[in-house]
Amino acid sequence: KTWLVIALLIIVAVASSWLSIYIVTCYHQELDKTPVVQIPAPPYATCFSDPIRSSHFHFIKPLLVLGSKCLESQQMITLQQELNDLLEHKKKTHEIAEASIYMRDLSSNEEIELNDQLRFYPASLMKVNTLITLMLQADRDPAFLSRKIQVLAPREQVRSQSFQTEFKIKSGAIYTMQELTEAMIIDSDNLATATLHQVVDVKIFKQILSDLEIPFTEVNNPDFGISASQYARLFRMIYNSAMLSTEHAELAMSMLSKSKFEKGFKQGIPSNVVMVDKFGEHGTSPEK
Repeated sequence: KTWLVIALLIIVAVASSWLSIYIVTCYHQELDKTPVVQIPAPPYATCFSDPIRSSHFHFIKPLLVLGSKCLESQQMITLQQELNDLLEHKKKTHEIAEASIYMRDLSSNEEIELNDQLRFYPASLMKVNTLITLMLQADRDPAFLSRKIQVLAPREQVRSQSFQTEFKIKSGAIYTMQELTEAMIIDSDNLATATLHQVVDVKIFKQILSDLEIPFTEVNNPDFGISASQYARLFRMIYNSAMLSTEHAELAMSMLSKSKFEKGFKQGIPSNVVMVDKFGEHGTSPEK
């Protein structure tokens, strides 16, 4: 009886093993028949950068701009595709030669970069870095913005402007540093900017760009180029009050929100939406 029981157990074990192998084999054969859906890689990246921190201190590394993470929300993923399609359409219809788009959700830290390898001459966009420099100088000297300076240069000596033609700053008149700074940002006034360049700390101006990992030559060098995402770091730094006091970061943003340039983005933004922006123009007629 013992050998019969052992024999039956062996038969059952072998049969169970064979049945298991048969079931698994059939399952995998069915899987092999299932079509594989291959999703093509998008023409843009979906994961990006690490945070940027200041390296000027021994014990601390102050945060300048936050890093980003992979796109997660379907809304941002869809928007990225729509923006890419828009750029390609405008290039095919010759409305633009080249364009770059950078967008960031400041709450989720998701960001979109399209054609970010492109570099553009920033022209008047660098006035935002001048603004940050002046606000840093004001942080160090509480009386800085209330100081007065006379505008000596005639307007004919500064670079002409096509989009803004009416300016309140007059040659020979005396203004406070804050009045000139507001004219530089709100009106993009080149005469106000040229006057402020007499007091702007160039060392701080260059250090800000270096800290933000923005390669820099000279403002008037036409070979100086900056990408959309690099430029956005200036706005993000003000928004985060990363280097500025909260008082002067708020003042800087307030000035940027009063820009009188009514073209560009403002044409598609509802009037009840607060917007901070800076525009720049570069080139000679008829290219300008």
